[in-house]
Amino acid sequence: MSMTRAEEEQFVKGAFQALIDRGVASKSMLTPSTVTDEDIDRFEQTFDVKLPSIFRSYLKAYCYDFTVICAPIPVDGMEYDELGSEKGLWWFELLSLPKEDPLKNLYGLMESFRSVTIHKDLVNMKLNQIKQFVPIGEWDGPFCIDISQSEIDADKPDTWQLCQFDQTAFDWETAGYIDDQGVVKGEKIMPDFDFAGTRKRYENELYDRVIPFWEQHCVDKEFGGYFTSLDRDGSVYDTEKYMWMQWRIVYMFAKFAVAQGGNDRWLAIAKQG
Repeated sequence: MSMTRAEEEQFVKGAFQALIDRGVASKSMLTPSTVTDEDIDRFEQTFDVKLPSIFRSYLKAYCYDFTVICAPIPVDGMEYDELGSEKGLWWFELLSLPKEDPLKNLYGLMESFRSVTIHKDLVNMKLNQIKQFVPIGEWDGPFCIDISQSEIDADKPDTWQLCQFDQTAFDWETAGYIDDQGVVKGEKIMPDFDFAGTRKRYENELYDRVIPFWEQHCVDKEFGGYFTSLDRDGSVYDTEKYMWMQWRIVYMFAKFAVAQGGNDRWLAIAKQG
């Protein structure tokens, strides 16, 4: 069921408030958006696209400069409740909307995506094959809205709007990004921007599976720091410690603890780093 414009605006503001409540962002990081309908119309005319109404509401809600968000996302194509499914955190680089010239990064993403995908020595697609994709961030490659999808069914991934293209995959047919009819689909990630059900699933996954897995297996109780080369059963297959992963774990467990109003167990893990 589609939302009214007012409902969309409320939904978007609620999503930003959720980031604040979880400690991902602070109110001081957000300022009222300077994006106008005329700015969005001009973008649509430039690239011959029609943005989803809820994304327009998103662009008109707030300006911000932060980009990186961490979330538990399936990384192996398996459902989390399947035996042997991966348990990991993925880092997503979100489109930033600076107060001055807020859509410049959206223009840049769009121009870069199209130039790479139609380049004959790279992906070598035709413009009419990829013009329905609007990149809005980076997720090991362009993370896009497929604006050709309007009748979305959560049980049918082929109808989903949000998809990704691996930045190292230039043969899209081999990568599985093109269906049997020759239509470019990408790797489907989420149905759409109405994340209520998806958000609950990921919250459950985070608190019931992801955090307990790393709590149990990552801490080096003998020498301090964290093991990060873990097999799916939690066994350590490489004891090498990489600094960028060490500080990520310190940061994440500290953030988890703060988000839960102070969790001594998680703070203790953060202090191991």
